[in-house]
Amino acid sequence: MSFDLFLEHFAAGKSAMADKARVLSSLHQISHTPAEGGGFYSVHFSDGSKVEFAAKGLESEADFTGCAFHLRNFSKESLEFIYNVAIAGDMVIFNAQGRDNESNP
Repeated sequence: MSFDLFLEHFAAGKSAMADKARVLSSLHQISHTPAEGGGFYSVHFSDGSKVEFAAKGLESEADFTGCAFHLRNFSKESLEFIYNVAIAGDMVIFNAQGRDNESNP
């Protein structure tokens, strides 16, 4: 099973540029390798878990308003990393798998 989380920075109710330097700093504190295609990273944690981190524009001149995490499993370290990236970029975390009803928003 996979699970995706999306992070987005907003200003005045609209997508806006997130702080690339702070998000990059969070990434550089963790073991990671670039995956195929620009803006994709495989992030590895000391507990053996890993996460795919999609952050196009993070290391280029392109706009960077948000990113995504493609999870195959959960661990305390991976969830802490996602939280730290959200704080660094002042981003909101979205779960796009919901059904948009009372029992599964």
